[in-house]
Amino acid sequence: MSTLADDKDAIRDMLHRYCFCMDSGRFAELATLFVEDGEWVAPYHHAKGRVEITSWLTQSVPPTPRRMHYTLNSIIRIYGSRAEARSVAG
Repeated sequence: MSTLADDKDAIRDMLHRYCFCMDSGRFAELATLFVEDGEWVAPYHHAKGRVEITSWLTQSVPPTPRRMHYTLNSIIRIYGSRAEARSVAG
């Protein structure tokens, strides 16, 4: 059985994997961080499901110049089987 600290560490790990996948153009791998019917929701685009997320990122993120994303000051709240994370990203 995982502890609250274990759950928060797993969420931090996911946030970091997201950044590494985005920065190296591994969009199909990035999409696996979402549940099968997960949603990418941003002010500029909405995509639902791993296939649509992968497709959107592949067409919209240029291969160069490469970026370097990072997350700081993450606040993670656990509510039973649900969680909410907020970070400063750049």
